Amino acid sequence: TWGLELAAANFIPPTMRRQLVIVGGAWDTRVYRLGLHRATTVFEVLDSSSLLDAKSEAMQRLGAVPRCAVRRIIADPASPGAMVAALSRAGFDTRIPTRWLLDDCLPYLPPNHIPSLLSEARALGSAPGSGLGALALAPEWHA
Repeated sequence: TWGLELAAANFIPPTMRRQLVIVGGAWDTRVYRLGLHRATTVFEVLDSSSLLDAKSEAMQRLGAVPRCAVRRIIADPASPGAMVAALSRAGFDTRIPTRWLLDDCLPYLPPNHIPSLLSEARALGSAPGSGLGALALAPEWHA
């Protein structure tokens, strides 16, 4: 995921407001360990509130503090429109450059849902300077 981390941390000059949407990151800890600028808002999108809660509790026990604003979004990326609605409710701004990280969620989505997820990301995050990075290992590669 090193390439995704570079894409997340270095996509816009640090003086600008920016957004990072991490879809399917589960135990992703980029908001705690990358040098994200404080003007960055990170939206963590996952379909399991219990997993996001467990991660938050574990990081609090470790004394870890996010380096930027974090919005935890419960939405199923395979459900067309659900992520768009949830991001909008959480304050996502379509005018701000956005980096989308699809962190190993693509192999778990029904193949016919992937085009709609990519279309939603493009429609929401199309401000100048926006982009998308994806990690897509086949499920059989996982331990």
